[in-house]
Amino acid sequence: MCYQFHISGEEEIDYQEEFEAYPADGAYCLLLALRAIYGWSSTTPTPGFFGPKPPAQITIPSGPNNETTKIIWGGFKIPGLKGMLTTEVTGTTGGARFVLSGQNIRRKDLPDLERVSGALKGFLKTHSMYRGKALSLKVRPDASDLSESSPTFLALPDKDPALFYNAETRLQIEACILTPIRHMKSMKKLDMVVKRGILLEGSYGTGKTLCALKVARECVRRGWTFLYVTNVDMLSDVLEVATMYAPAVVFAEDVDQLLGTDDRTHEVNMILNALDSVGSKGQDLMVILTTNHLEKLNAALMRPGRIDTIVSIPLPDLGTIEQLLRYNCGTAISPRTDLKKIAEILEGEIPAVITEVCRTAKMFALSRHTEDEVLRLVQNKDALLVQENDLQEAAKYIRTARLKAASCKPKPETGPLQAYDAHMQKKFDLLEERSQAEMLDMEERLKTAIENH
Repeated sequence: MCYQFHISGEEEIDYQEEFEAYPADGAYCLLLALRAIYGWSSTTPTPGFFGPKPPAQITIPSGPNNETTKIIWGGFKIPGLKGMLTTEVTGTTGGARFVLSGQNIRRKDLPDLERVSGALKGFLKTHSMYRGKALSLKVRPDASDLSESSPTFLALPDKDPALFYNAETRLQIEACILTPIRHMKSMKKLDMVVKRGILLEGSYGTGKTLCALKVARECVRRGWTFLYVTNVDMLSDVLEVATMYAPAVVFAEDVDQLLGTDDRTHEVNMILNALDSVGSKGQDLMVILTTNHLEKLNAALMRPGRIDTIVSIPLPDLGTIEQLLRYNCGTAISPRTDLKKIAEILEGEIPAVITEVCRTAKMFALSRHTEDEVLRLVQNKDALLVQENDLQEAAKYIRTARLKAASCKPKPETGPLQAYDAHMQKKFDLLEERSQAEMLDMEERLKTAIENH
């Protein structure tokens, strides 16, 4: 928008435009626009291009492997344009946007400024740092320190992580999560709604986080933006960011930390309103929430339109345990080895425990070899053979260790406050004992008086 002070082309105006981009991304694409228009190609701003004083530079993350890039931030000038331009942030939430403003801009220079604006918008569509990437948002943007408050890039595995769920869970994840990502355009042509709210529920360690990695890789492969929420209280902010980079998936873990209450607190209302807003805008967004405590979640969250599907991820069944054993043992175990007994021993355990059983079984197998044999095994890794007995012993060993750990009781705290509480409790106990003794004595005297009477 422009604020008019005079009429002629030489007169000055103030200029301000807000862009649908996260602040650091907007500044990055502004730099690309300036290079494209003015032919400036230096990696470091020079006094000659920006006037007598180059603008401040900020280093921000630009990739998952510690890659960085520099952006210009603050006030600066460009060739032939009178007045000062400034990069800014509008708003204070996670949905804050990039703003380009100008002071004392000549009206006749406005077409040049609009040319920069148009190029910036074009680069946001084609060269955005964030669109179609897997990102983690930890803190809200801080205009005074974008280097620390900008999103970071997730380092995804080279291959899809192996997910071991029962058949029903696999079907639900495939149909409700992966299918919309893979077939968004086809779904729209079939008048199907892409926007989904999904809750993954299950006990700790059943593989909900691994599901996030699988979804993130699928998003990047299909041009979706994946936003991982590390702090649940930022969920409403990240949903705003997602609308700028749709199609997108927002993945937030352990939402019961904030939504595990029946009270409609300010924070709870913010998240519920943000979920409603996403639905009303018809955005191509998928919100995936996880919880270890389904029973604790606020009932208002479960309304259709906020949560459309609940996918349960239970503990591995016997068939899934056998798959996990074979996967983690790899070539060290014969395809003919019967794993049913070992699976029965491990029934009720989480995948991490089953993985540890396989590691321990390999160590049992290695312990049977001499030092020279071990050296030969190093040269030929496929030669290590895990026997059924190794797995049985490892399974029993791990189960016994876990049972012992579960039986351990935490030591009581012995700080000054705890000591005071213990002292007062003793006094209350003594008072209660004395009161009971006095009451018994009174009853006995009353009984004697009645008998004598």
